[in-house]
Formats: sequence, structure tokens, C-alpha cells
Amino acid sequence: VWTSMLDRPPVDWSGPWPQHDTGTQADITIEGDWTGRLELWSSAEAATGLTQVLLGLEPETEPEPADVADALGEVVNVVAGGLKAAMGGTSVLGLPRVTGPAATTPISDQAVHLALAWHDAPLLITVHPGHAGGSVPPHQEAPS
Repeated sequence: VWTSMLDRPPVDWSGPWPQHDTGTQADITIEGDWTGRLELWSSAEAATGLTQVLLGLEPETEPEPADVADALGEVVNVVAGGLKAAMGGTSVLGLPRVTGPAATTPISDQAVHLALAWHDAPLLITVHPGHAGGSVPPHQEAPS
């Protein structure tokens, strides 16, 4: 997904996580046989770069905030589609929501976190299994 859509895949983040950095957050729900929420937090630098690549803008062109929101909504939608397929069963995606500026997502034991770098800028993908509150319904087990 990342290479075909965005020029190159992200890599594991190395170094301390930017605890008080602000950026843009997109999230989407998955409802069905597996239920959960996927969040993508992106630093301002990564959000700008993702938007430029996705829209074919020159690196010196600053994208409009609406374009950044659309781009991050599209990225979270595609990543959630991959997660939905990997979980199997029958599920549907909600509509992506984009908020910003947003502080980095706090790390939680209730979720799965993947700290990444895209073009050396931080991204955080967080999967919250269960309902929107992060709890796993009694008839399901959290993925390991």
C-alpha cells in the first residue's frame, strides 16, 4: 500500500518518540466479525509530505489544509482496509475522521501501536480492538 500510493514504505521509528509534538490525526472504525478503531497520527512534516506525494505536488508546494485532511483520510482508509482484510470475516469500514492539530496519541496497554518514520518524520498507527472505547466485546478476543 505505502509503496504503490506514497512512493516508499515507512520504516520503524528509531529514537525517542516526540511526546509533545502536534500533528494531524485520522481515524476510522471497523464493525463486524472483528470490531475496532484504527488511528493514524502524523507529524505536520509527514502529513505535508504524504499529501504532496499523494496529490503529485512539487516538494516546495505547501498543500491546503483541506487537501492534507483528504490525503490522511484516504491513507487511514486504505490502511484500515488492509487490516479489515487481514482480520477475515465480514466487516465494514466507517468513514474516516480527520482532526488537527492533535497531540501525539498516548501509548496504551489496551491498543497495538506501531511507531514509524516516513521520510524521517514520525507517524503512529494505533489499533484499538473492540468498541470505540477500546474494550473487547465478550464474544471476541483481542488479536495477539
